[in-house]
Amino acid sequence: MSLTDFFHGITLSLVETGTRIISLPSSSIIGLVDTFTPGLGLVASNVPTLLTRESEAVAAFGADSAITRACKAIFNQSAAAIVAVGVPADTETAVLTSAVIGGVSADGTRTGLQALLDGKSLFNLQPRLVIAPKHSATEAVATAMDVLAGKLKAIGIIDGPNTTDEAATTYVS
Repeated sequence: MSLTDFFHGITLSLVETGTRIISLPSSSIIGLVDTFTPGLGLVASNVPTLLTRESEAVAAFGADSAITRACKAIFNQSAAAIVAVGVPADTETAVLTSAVIGGVSADGTRTGLQALLDGKSLFNLQPRLVIAPKHSATEAVATAMDVLAGKLKAIGIIDGPNTTDEAATTYVS
């Protein structure tokens, strides 16, 4: 990409769901992947869902799920649009890591982090911040987030070791 093709400045996206139309800077569109327990009346696993309020997160993923808690924390800090993808909670680490990373099935259906790529076509919102709280501390998830962030022209916010400065520096390199 040449330097003349890059847009310098802020772009806005209109969110036309809810009671009023909201104009958001593109930097406040968050792509979130976290766990929930699928159930009756909740969204299906691996389906991107647009959330603009805490109540929408509760209705989509249940009140006690990890993904709803992450949404509450975000909405307590700012008004944002979240493209959320819920993956089934699993006690086995390898299965959960694989579900969070996701992929593309033979029929073209995207799962996990890869489902965030559908945000633009479904909601006309492309995530500019990509998060997978607590899961991104796993190296495989962090690497997948970095690759996805490059595709979306986004920033992946990755959990560090949370111990010492030296450990964080080592983790980054």
